Amino acid sequence: MSASHGDPNADSGTSAAVGSRAEASGAPDRESAADGYLPHPYVGGRTAVLRALAAWRMEWPGTPRVIAVTGSPGSGRSRLLTGFLMLCDPEQRSRLPVNRMDPTTIPPDMPAPVVPEVVGRTGEDLLWSIARRLGMHVSRPEHVFTRLAVAAGPVTIVVPDVDRAGPVRAAGEPERLVRQVLRRLATTRSVRLLAEVPRDLAAELTSALPAGQAQVVDLDEERWADPRAVVDQAAGALDPARGGRSLPFAEDAAARSALAEAVAAGAGGSRLTAHLTVRSLLFGPEDFDLAEAPKLPASPGEALDFHARRLGTDAETLRLLLAPLAFAEGEGLPAPFWGPLAHVVAERDLGKELSSVTALAAPFVQRVGFRERPSAVPGAARAGAPAGSLSGEAADDGDEAAKSPEGGEGGEDSGVGEEATAGRAVGERAAEDQAAGEPLTDAEAAVLTPPGALPEGGLPTSEPAGATVTGTGDMAATDSAARPRRLLRLVHPALAEEIRTHLPASREAQTRLAMALLKSVPRQDWSRADPYVCDHLAGHTLDAGLLPQLLTDPALFVYADPHPLRAAVAAVPPESLGAPARTYLRTAALLPRGREEARTRAALLETAFVEDGLQPYAEALHGLGLDLPWRTLWSVDVSGVTAVRTGLLPLSPPKPSTDAGEPPVRRRAHRGGGAASRSVVALLVPAGTPGARPLTAVRLDPDAAGASGASGASDAPGTPGAPGAPGAPGATDPGAGVQASGASSGAGASSGAGASGDRGVPGDEGAAGDAGSRGTRFPETADGVTLAAELSAAGLWDGVEGVAVLLQGLHESGRVESDPGAVRLPTSALREEAPLGMRLGSGGVRVWDRDSHETIAELPAQPTFVAADLSFDGVLVVATADKVKALQVGERSSTPHAHRAASHAR
Repeated sequence: MSASHGDPNADSGTSAAVGSRAEASGAPDRESAADGYLPHPYVGGRTAVLRALAAWRMEWPGTPRVIAVTGSPGSGRSRLLTGFLMLCDPEQRSRLPVNRMDPTTIPPDMPAPVVPEVVGRTGEDLLWSIARRLGMHVSRPEHVFTRLAVAAGPVTIVVPDVDRAGPVRAAGEPERLVRQVLRRLATTRSVRLLAEVPRDLAAELTSALPAGQAQVVDLDEERWADPRAVVDQAAGALDPARGGRSLPFAEDAAARSALAEAVAAGAGGSRLTAHLTVRSLLFGPEDFDLAEAPKLPASPGEALDFHARRLGTDAETLRLLLAPLAFAEGEGLPAPFWGPLAHVVAERDLGKELSSVTALAAPFVQRVGFRERPSAVPGAARAGAPAGSLSGEAADDGDEAAKSPEGGEGGEDSGVGEEATAGRAVGERAAEDQAAGEPLTDAEAAVLTPPGALPEGGLPTSEPAGATVTGTGDMAATDSAARPRRLLRLVHPALAEEIRTHLPASREAQTRLAMALLKSVPRQDWSRADPYVCDHLAGHTLDAGLLPQLLTDPALFVYADPHPLRAAVAAVPPESLGAPARTYLRTAALLPRGREEARTRAALLETAFVEDGLQPYAEALHGLGLDLPWRTLWSVDVSGVTAVRTGLLPLSPPKPSTDAGEPPVRRRAHRGGGAASRSVVALLVPAGTPGARPLTAVRLDPDAAGASGASGASDAPGTPGAPGAPGAPGATDPGAGVQASGASSGAGASSGAGASGDRGVPGDEGAAGDAGSRGTRFPETADGVTLAAELSAAGLWDGVEGVAVLLQGLHESGRVESDPGAVRLPTSALREEAPLGMRLGSGGVRVWDRDSHETIAELPAQPTFVAADLSFDGVLVVATADKVKALQVGERSSTPHAHRAASHAR
């Protein structure tokens, strides 16, 4: 986004940006003034472009459906779009003098267009943002294209700042956004698209469209350039009456006008170059000889050289001083990092230059302000977005959309909740532009960039005044790593690109910077690392070509913000990634953001490591002291599972064994007998699954099945009159009992294990699916419920061919070769005694304590779970389309693996 025009006393509020301080953009442009109209007070010109955009907005006959606004970096395209969006938003529009502006530049009074968040976002994030703006409820971001294609009417979407897309600079997100998202939006006939894109991507966006449907507006072309507006911009910024400093060359109107003409002529129409030149004039020496006008800068790089000459310093030194800010990731660099990292990049002491940093850096540095580290938002998944996406950051938007009446463009799939969100987005963009003109003060510079060498051990803490630092060293842990931080950045991305491009050995400089950040982590304890280091070190190492070497510590995966880390890892060629990094990449979309969510991230990653056979990494996560909500016991690849049941397999009394490797035998005692039993899980799978046995001949007579392999005749399941058959005494309605298949439908259901009417789902007592609230569900004996009877009564098996049962050990991985008919499920009495309850829905599984109603564990669907069950002793078994895994939930999850068997035996 282009910087504002240099008002050191500018108000940071939106109203100041577009209202009383509208003249900050410069004097009225001559073309509009000649017609008696005021120019746009925020744009300061560009009348021809605003006319074209207004015609596009009103769908004037002959206007294109898609417009790509482009231009050289610093040409003012972001500021132009911000000004246009002010005219499109009812709230912002009311603050503009529209009655005095050219009516051909004013779009019609219509609902505000959809303006998705782009800066720092990925293409997937942009689609989730569009879904929220339009009130769409989709399960995958790509479904947005399908919904837009069938919209009842045109849907207007404005996408600004494409060049600033992506949470990691070196990941190439702008190109990916154009190719994978914007091109598909452009070819969707129901979409009217306005996008601000870099010049090298403009043709790529519009090339697939028929003639007449797309237009590229290049702000550097003569018909759109408006060079007079650059003169007015410079004159307005120099005028002391409009916020400029009272300097000799600025107080006289004639001299000021001549200087503004010279600045614009030197800048060659570049608003950024003119902006930097004026700031150098205002915040450098108080005298300037107009005879030097021919030497005024023609590019951002020349503006750096010009300012260095005026202050009598070396231009290379100024670039080295600003280099840490040019390499900064995210929203900006923590202020205390600037000075120490400048020493690192320069490989020499810059203490002398840092002592005069205010004068040196003032034209080029802006304060971002105090920013909170992103936190988790409970409503993140409300619109269907995964926990790891950015959709949660605007959960309030989803609420607004849900409460707003349907309407706007495109019928029910568009216009919902757009006006409020678009207005807020415009206001934030305007306020950000206005704040860009505020230079650092001497007091701030003295505190934020202390002179001297890099402190021993690394960097100073980035916490603001008042944060309690514990321990010693550069980056000691603070009492609250989520406290807001002061961030700094360069006034424009093009200036940062200029510094990086012309810095000698830029890759080596980035490497030194990345290593300094890595060394700042106290004893490599990522829980104590500064949030900037934790979240953005991956971006620095990606740019330096070192990221794969960093991706071996599972603790980094836990404490880093998954949004930028996932983007950085995804940018590495797959063949360069190790196994832990590949596991992280496939799991990252599920990981919630926020430092307070480290425990949840660790638990999800622990399961993923077990699934991928990386047990040492899973155990390492248990060593972080986070008290994970579960321990993953095992994971197996099984396809086609439709039901999961945990139960007991009666065994013959086992002989004493001296084999230490023999799986421990699980012992349970049902009320009617004391036979030894083994805990198992029965998986209903397609016939032919390796290791599975068909159900066609399983026994239903509980008295005849005493031990594994017992034989004897019984009625076939599903036969009228057979125990558990529909219509038989004691039979129940399908779907009752322990939750199994059908979970993907989205209807919530509770585990029968431990279910009871007075200890049901927290906040949902007596709801459908709480099996225990309806009494005994299946035919029982003291020995338990037979597996076949339960499956038959639940409507999961009707006795036909094609269905089989695969038995797995519950607490130890491995198939159990035994008759499925011998498996006994818990009685309803035992279910009611279980301490934990479970609920399975389309979003995943939740387990809670039935006495306290406290949630013990939440497992998001990855993908949608097709079946789940919870054993009496808290082992949660969940199945997806191709995988089954068992998790020990609750306090016992922290029990070391070697002692788990003994702790569960009765």
